Amino acid sequence: MQMNHQIVLVVSEERAYGSLLMKSIEKDFPGLKVDITDCGENALKYMRESKVCLIITDFRLHGMGGLNLFYEIKKKYSDVKIILLYNPLDSKLKDRQKMEGLFGSLEKPFLMERLMELVRRVLVNWEGKKE
Repeated sequence: MQMNHQIVLVVSEERAYGSLLMKSIEKDFPGLKVDITDCGENALKYMRESKVCLIITDFRLHGMGGLNLFYEIKKKYSDVKIILLYNPLDSKLKDRQKMEGLFGSLEKPFLMERLMELVRRVLVNWEGKKE
């Protein structure tokens, strides 16, 4: 699987958690660029400067949360896929979003293999797109 020009953006306030996700993705998908940001506002700023194929975001973030980030990304960058990471208390909101175009979601804690399978599905689909 070729990964030229594919970027995955992890959005998490917890730097150590974001780094863990980044390292796991880079290990399973060598050559894939993975970046981290800490809030929805910074993710949108990043999107204006880079071609991102996938955003993996926590549901709960300071400022613009994962839910509002999801809406903004779908409005402005409809081809970007989003995976929402949520806590059990957020499940009702997550279910509503799934019906509205969320690519995937995982309840914390989750098996890293499940996240890697979702990432793989995004990359296979993205591979056929032209820049």
